[in-house]
Formats: sequence, C-alpha cells, structure tokens
Amino acid sequence: MRRDAHHEERQRVDPSAPAVSDRDWRSLATLLSDGGRLLRPGDRGYALTRPVSNRRYASVLPGAVAACRGPKDIAAAVDWAGRREMPFALRSGGHSYAGYSATTGLLIDLSGLDTITVDEDAGEVTVGTGVTQDRLQRALAPYGRTFPAGRCPTVAMGGLILGGGIGFSCRRWGLACDALVRTDVLTAGDGVVTCSADSHADLFWACRGGAGGSLGVNTAFTLRTEPTGRVTLFDIEWPVHEARPVLAAVQELAARAPGELGVRIDVATSGSCPQEAAARASVSAIGQYHGPRAELERLLAPVLEPAARPRIRIRECEHREAFESFAEMPPVNRFAVKSRMVRDALPAEAVDVVVEEIRRWPGSRDEDGASAALFALGGAAGRIPAAATAFVHRDAAFVLALETNWTDDDPPEAARAGLDWLERLHERLRPYTADGAYQNFPDPELENWRAAYYGSNYDRLVGVKRAYDPDDVFRFAQSIGS
Repeated sequence: MRRDAHHEERQRVDPSAPAVSDRDWRSLATLLSDGGRLLRPGDRGYALTRPVSNRRYASVLPGAVAACRGPKDIAAAVDWAGRREMPFALRSGGHSYAGYSATTGLLIDLSGLDTITVDEDAGEVTVGTGVTQDRLQRALAPYGRTFPAGRCPTVAMGGLILGGGIGFSCRRWGLACDALVRTDVLTAGDGVVTCSADSHADLFWACRGGAGGSLGVNTAFTLRTEPTGRVTLFDIEWPVHEARPVLAAVQELAARAPGELGVRIDVATSGSCPQEAAARASVSAIGQYHGPRAELERLLAPVLEPAARPRIRIRECEHREAFESFAEMPPVNRFAVKSRMVRDALPAEAVDVVVEEIRRWPGSRDEDGASAALFALGGAAGRIPAAATAFVHRDAAFVLALETNWTDDDPPEAARAGLDWLERLHERLRPYTADGAYQNFPDPELENWRAAYYGSNYDRLVGVKRAYDPDDVFRFAQSIGS
C-alpha cells in the first residue's frame, strides 16, 4: 500500500482538539498545585519539553503541556481534559515508536516525576516514571547495584517497564518488568493505588507487560536491583555473504549458552541508493557476558569457525562502563519498525530473504539506514510462565525487529519506498516466524495488534481495564479494550 510518509502521522494521531479559551487554559494552570505548570505555545519551556524521539511525529504539537510534578497535577490534568472532551497523551520519555506520546490536545508530561530512592538493605530502588535509564544506572552505581534494563540511556521507566523491557541482562535476571516489586498507579476512579503481588494483584499483573497508557498513570515503580561486577563485552562483524553460517552459529550459541550471555544479531546497511546499500551490507553480533573473557572466548569459538576473517573486539570492564559503552541512542530522524517473534531460530531460507532484502533497501540520507535485528530472549526471561505476567512472549527465542530510517530532507518518494520495503520484508518473513509482536515496538499499521502484542493474555487485560477504567478515560489507538 502506498502512503504519504510525511503526512500520515497527522492522520492517525489524536483528532483535532476542540477549541479552548484562554480562560479555560488559565483554569487548568491554577489546578496544577503539586508543583507543576502549564506551558502554552510561545511560553518559555514549551519547546524544551522532552521531545518525541521519532521525528515522524515532531510536527504533532500540543495545544498545551501540563508539566506535572506529582499525582495531584496528573489527576487535575486528566479530569480537566475529560470535562472538555480534550484528547490527551502521556509522555515520560517520548520514545513511543508509533507516536502515541504525541497529541494536538493536552500533553501530560511526566518527565518531572524523576525522584530516585535507593533502599540498600532491601536491594530495591523506587523511581518516578520520568527517570531515564542513564540516571537510574548512575544512581545505583555507588551501591554496586544495577537494574536489568535496555541500552538506550534516554528511555524513561514508564515506557520501558510496562511493555516488558529487553536488554543484554534479561537472560540472566529476566525482563525489566520482572524486576517490578510494586507500582503506584493513578486510576480513573480510585485515585492512586499501590499494587503488588499482594495488593491489587490483577492490576500488578497487567503492569508487567500490558504496556502503558491504558489502565491509568504509573507514577512510581519499586524495582528489585542486582549486584554489579565485571562483565565482558563483544562486538563481531562479518561481510554479509557470511550471513547463513554466521546466523546459524550465533542462534545456536544463544540456544545453548548460559543465561549470563546476552546477544543481539544484526544484518544492516545504509546508503543513498540500492547500489550503496548492497555494498555496505554487513552482519554483526554484539553482546555482554557476565563472566571473564576466557569463558566468553570459549563460548564464542563455534561462532568464529564458520566464517573467515571477522572483525572482533572483546574486552572486560565494570558493569557501569559496559552500559556506557553499549549505550544506543534512539534513531535521530524518522523511522518505522515492525517486529515478529522467533520461536526457535530463523532457518537458512529466512536468512537468505533478509540478506536479499537488505541488499535491495532503496536507501535514504539517514546514516542509520535499515536493519533486521534478532534480540535474544530465553534464560530467566523464558522460565516465567506466559500467564504469570501480561508479557506473553515467554517461549520466544528472539524478538525480530525490522527497521527503516529516513530524514526530513529525503523526498516523499524515498520515504514511501522505505516503508514499502519494510512491509515487503515483514510479509516475506511471516512464514518463518510466529505471529507475536513486541509491544514496546508498537506498529501503528499492525492490524492484529491485540493478538500479536498480548496473545492469550488479552482477554484478561480487558477485564483489568474494565475494572479500573470502565469509562475508557485512558485510551489511544492501540490501548487495551479499544
């Protein structure tokens, strides 16, 4: 299907906001009594509100920003918007791939909920929903503790935890949502409730993988932390013609390796045209091992055998240094991502499809180009039953993420060509993959998103939604119950 890639975001984000008088806006400003403030276009600070990471939605600007500092601010903003039938969006870090933290109505900015409290005796940390991964890791480092998060330093806790949260440590310690001990949730009817395994257990279940923005506003999270130590990092690159044996070997490694090993496999390229994309295509494996270099090298030996002359970088370091070394900022321009779940491994035929399509990527001016990435799951993340939390993809060996990037300066036809390429690759890989999709990589074009994100857990999530938000106050295009 052909799309207008530069304007489609305006068509599928919130409908046009109703007209609101200056007096009404001023009334909202007076209601933000928890330390928050209202920012209108032209106000100092409006343009500095934590922006969306996907520039496809950068032109979707709010009528006002409620920069909240606490639950009272949030409750006042939600109630004010509801009384005026004003669409609103929640934003903690602004990393929604599908632009669900953008709106033309009222933006409720949660980045100001940024407190961090470490309980050294309990081995826990309590964080506000606006705390970023980088700030949390820095706060835990003096205590010799860490949190099993992902690689992007600017992702906020609110988005990461609620949708699952994958990273290089998830095979050892579980997903980010598995570290959740309790969370405070501002609900539509009951105010703030603290849910845990022993209190509001159904809501607690839903907060571990049910994604955010559907059931209420999670204002704080108490998380289990883990002890840090030395880890060994690796980064290996091969020419793309080695993809078949390399992916077979790395996937086998992920299947048999202990949970201490985390790995991501990429087939990627960049360039302004298909000829450049074909020339620049490569295969890489990066990851982290909770153990010494010698042990990692023994594990990696079978991976290095099938292919000739790979580029290899291996080094030991402290855990905090590892997070900084492998920190991956989100794409800086416009991008689209589609995901699938891989139950066991991609067969050789699927690898051939990936390589063929990567070489055929139409190109753009974006240096991030295009990629097909396999994020290894299993280990501790896979030992939890699918029904134990809302994150249903416990039997997946990998999350497969397909991505295309382009810039504001690319012509519309280049953006359309990249999106068509993404759709074609996604469809060609369907026979080799499972129908699941990763809810933290939301895809606004995904028609069967309910089953893809939540599978057999969706009906239970709808039941939780009806119990805590029967009037559907918290809603967006892919919210629970929509």
